[in-house]
Amino acid sequence: TSARRAPRSRNRSLEAPRLDTGAMEVIRKASPNLVVFLDLAIDQDWGEVKKLEKSCQILIIDHHLFDRDLNSSKTLYINPRLQRREAYLSTSYLVYHLLKKMGKPVQKYSWISGIGVIEDYAFKEGKDVLDEVTPRSLVQGPPRQPRLAEGGKLISSATIVAEEIQACPPSHPAT
Repeated sequence: TSARRAPRSRNRSLEAPRLDTGAMEVIRKASPNLVVFLDLAIDQDWGEVKKLEKSCQILIIDHHLFDRDLNSSKTLYINPRLQRREAYLSTSYLVYHLLKKMGKPVQKYSWISGIGVIEDYAFKEGKDVLDEVTPRSLVQGPPRQPRLAEGGKLISSATIVAEEIQACPPSHPAT
């Protein structure tokens, strides 16, 4: 299949998280039937995705600017920007609504999607999810941030620490 190309973002490195270089090897060794990628600009690793397709099916749900449409007979690529370039719906919002349409009881987990909406600054587009969260007093004050935003900050902090740990060479005990 041919892959459709989209124009690159000027700040691409700041725009989207990327797949860790060793992750594909770990996935291949595990030999899963299905691999799900969420909130990753996996299209930047198009060749790796095509290699992985030889052994499993792939589901990609993302909202970042993309270089290639990865849809194929083995890969389902869900990205609202495929239909409307300026669409900005967080991945947590997309997953929440996908599961809701499938009839899954996700309402009690709307706070998770709410954190994603807040962390991606998708307040306008994710208003319906934030409205679902609001009645349960999980958010307060303008712009509905404090409690959910704290959860997002905690997650972001953990991610940054994990990246810093991976970037540090192993320490050697003094002898």
